[in-house]
Amino acid sequence: MVELDPELYTVAWLAPLEIEAQAALHMLDKRHQGRFPMGRGDDYVFQAGEMYGHNVIVATLPAGQEYGTGSAAALASQVKKFFPNLWFGLLVGVAAGLPNLTQSPPLDIRLGDVLVGLPTGKSAGLIAYDLGKETAKDGFQLLHFGYVLASTETVVRSAIGSIKLKALKDAETFLPYYETIKHKEHSSGTFVDPGQKQDKLYLVDDSGTERLVERERRPDDMRARVWYGPIGSGEKLMKNAQKRNELRDKYGLIGLEMEAAGIMNRIPVGVIRGVCDYGDEHKNKEWQPYAAAMAAAYAKAILHKIPPKKIARKEPVLVQSDEDKRCLEHLRTTDPRDDKKRIEDTKGGLVRSSSDWILGHEDFRRWRDHDEARLLWIKGDPGKGKTMLLIAIIDELERQQHSTITVLSYFFCQGTISDLNSATAVLRGLVYLLGVKYPSLVSHLRKSYDSAGSKLFEGMNAFFSLSKVLEDMLRDASLSRAYIVIDALDECEADLPRLLKFIVHNTSASPCVKWIVSSRNKVDIEQQLKLDDSGMKLSLELRHNAEQVAHAVNTYINWKVMELWPLQDGNESEDHFLATRRDQVRKIMHQKSNGTFLWAALVFDELKDVLVGELLEVLETIPSGLTQLYDRMMEQIHKHKHREYCHRLLSAAAVTYRPLHLLELQILAGLQYEVKHLADLERIVRNCGSFLAVKDGYIYLIHQSVEDYLSGKASSTIFPFGRAEVHHAIFSRSLQAMSKTLKRNIYGLAHLGVSIDEVKTPDKDPLAPVQYSCVHWVNHFYEANNGNYSIYLIIFKIILYFLRHDNLGDGGIVHKFLQKFLLNWFEALSLIKGMSEGVRAIAKLESLLTV
Repeated sequence: MVELDPELYTVAWLAPLEIEAQAALHMLDKRHQGRFPMGRGDDYVFQAGEMYGHNVIVATLPAGQEYGTGSAAALASQVKKFFPNLWFGLLVGVAAGLPNLTQSPPLDIRLGDVLVGLPTGKSAGLIAYDLGKETAKDGFQLLHFGYVLASTETVVRSAIGSIKLKALKDAETFLPYYETIKHKEHSSGTFVDPGQKQDKLYLVDDSGTERLVERERRPDDMRARVWYGPIGSGEKLMKNAQKRNELRDKYGLIGLEMEAAGIMNRIPVGVIRGVCDYGDEHKNKEWQPYAAAMAAAYAKAILHKIPPKKIARKEPVLVQSDEDKRCLEHLRTTDPRDDKKRIEDTKGGLVRSSSDWILGHEDFRRWRDHDEARLLWIKGDPGKGKTMLLIAIIDELERQQHSTITVLSYFFCQGTISDLNSATAVLRGLVYLLGVKYPSLVSHLRKSYDSAGSKLFEGMNAFFSLSKVLEDMLRDASLSRAYIVIDALDECEADLPRLLKFIVHNTSASPCVKWIVSSRNKVDIEQQLKLDDSGMKLSLELRHNAEQVAHAVNTYINWKVMELWPLQDGNESEDHFLATRRDQVRKIMHQKSNGTFLWAALVFDELKDVLVGELLEVLETIPSGLTQLYDRMMEQIHKHKHREYCHRLLSAAAVTYRPLHLLELQILAGLQYEVKHLADLERIVRNCGSFLAVKDGYIYLIHQSVEDYLSGKASSTIFPFGRAEVHHAIFSRSLQAMSKTLKRNIYGLAHLGVSIDEVKTPDKDPLAPVQYSCVHWVNHFYEANNGNYSIYLIIFKIILYFLRHDNLGDGGIVHKFLQKFLLNWFEALSLIKGMSEGVRAIAKLESLLTV
């Protein structure tokens, strides 16, 4: 069971009655599973959760306890003592309404209306009507006319004031919240409105005779009203119409309740009450559920108006030792936090409202809130926004880590980047992030690292070593919950079955660990995840949630249309025209997007430089399917002046093992003599039909579906002689560039024996253009010798073989390079911290040798 941290909770929702507490719990956006630590003198069990980002505790009286100001005061004292960072409180529940049809205008309070305690004129917002003194001259007098009670926190009164500005339409602010819970069940029914026919008000004259008042039925759109004014609070239950009227007329009260006077001086609460009776002999409990739900809905509207206050968690101060830092540095191939930022940037940013639907989805809530649900697989077609959904989930989990003993790690697979497309890479990223974020867990990594060193992360056994480390971290005795998120399993190209087996095993073996994974809808992944009806493993198919996905995409489109440069507001005379054109663009985009985020993002990228007068014409020519859009982009490249340069850039980006810097791309695409200026090269990259994105000087394929398209439908254009030919070209250009660049002591170090950690990279790094080549030239040579060529290239390779220009034998270009530059190559690898890749490269070369 998770132990909750009392210091993280800032809002107290006091609901003394059981039905009031049930309404409150239904209103929570999220229930926090777990319990608070208890010690001597702690007599109350509190419920916890979240509402609009606020960490909220729900406090109610113990079953069977008499309610009243005394009991409420004891409850409030415990709350104040137990939660040190309380910001404000809300007292939310039911009360007696005090209509006054004789005043002008009439105070026509009805059952189900909401009462909000606010001062009016000389009256306080809360009147403790039985707290005072009896005098011979004036009879009973309130102490300080009721002002002995503390006032509601300013921020709460400000939020109430914001809602009150909409009166008589203020009910529209909170009725949607009521609608979400009205059919929810409580111990004796639901929260449905009993109906206006059941609302009966009796008036009593001076003689004690009562009569039923005929009141006009309210229209449905005015069914509920909110009344603001003083509320009376006393110890005794009011069931006397004459006494009720006396209090109403004496103090100008709109309602009566029994707890606020006991709470106010301990926690200055906002008093929100739903009218469940009229404080007379006809009082019963029929209206309590509806009234409690209406009050809870208004209280939620208040929290929506107030930005949440975040309390910094007091993490144990753990200083990483130099050995810990060195261990993590050797482990790191990527930082998933940086990958997340890059993905958000290259995909156009995350529009919060376009991804929030996943957070309210039944399957996600079940996964998050139920202990038995440990795996959620989100699956869908390319471009449907799976990655951005997972980013929204990660942000939510990070924001709502309400316990210092809850951890989160995540990883984004990318098939086009070698450091991100293997099972071992996934484990390295997950372990690294856990070690960096939660230093106490590094000890599990150090157990293996101290004996094996950096070799722990390399070789055939790296996956097994790291899986043991990750399992030990997730089973650390100090943890009560761990969340692991892995995006794009279908892009894990090496050892995916092994990774899936690891996930399935730990889903069953580690009850405190919850997994979320995403992928395309692939049968082999589904089979290996072994989904069943046990409730332990869930799947969320985006195709079955097409309406939510389409709505999310439309939200994204609406936001992007407002940012589209050609449609930015011009002079006043064009405002109407531009607004109309925005609506037209929005409508066409909605119709053509087919619920595909990627399609919308690519189209907006094309529209950003189109003239306003041509927007609709261009939009009409853009096809709706993603593949068809790629076809159009490729056709536009064919028409471009520099189409051959674009083809070279695309082919290089499609086969390289990581994103290339412009300096590296210039060499590997063979453009260093034709396109000498990097600014020109970047312009050509941007002319590649939005297939490529540039961030911080590095070039990325914008999506895995682009690599699939270039290697599939467009392969005859991008790889006319086969992929192996491009690998061979990159290998050859790499050797040429390294032969011209590498030399002894290339950094000009004064002392050659210094530690690599002390070496400072020169401002103008001579290795920058050949870093990729130093690490990966052997990989490309290997692929060139094992790939498929066209018949013409095969004949050419045979000729080269006999001329001994292209093999590992004596006189071949590889042999000549190693003979002259082997030590310089090793030096370069050590300077760029790539010696482990060098060792693997030598092993790969040996595998190509023929005896």
